[in-house]
Amino acid sequence: VDPEHPGLYFVGLIQPLGAIMPLAEAQAHWVADLVTGEAALPSYDEMRRQIREYDETVRKRYVASKRHTIQVDFHKYQTELARERKAGRARLTGERAGGLLDRVPFLPGRRG
Repeated sequence: VDPEHPGLYFVGLIQPLGAIMPLAEAQAHWVADLVTGEAALPSYDEMRRQIREYDETVRKRYVASKRHTIQVDFHKYQTELARERKAGRARLTGERAGGLLDRVPFLPGRRG
């Protein structure tokens, strides 16, 4: 999920150390949560911070190459997705009163 392009999602654009299909399925469930309004993304600033920290971790973990920009460790990534799905649901619950549903892009039945 790129904070610069709300509503644009990529599923399976990873290179896991392990099988890709279970991770792509987990990504698809997370994206479905976002698209259907079951969860919300962090704020733009929080997303930028998380991306910056993740990029730093990737640079330390893998060889500097184009291939390794999408490399993930299977179990760690699966855990991260599960944690983010839970956090996204909690975020939505906490922000529902603040008009978040009016800002969720491409929510079915709404014009974004």
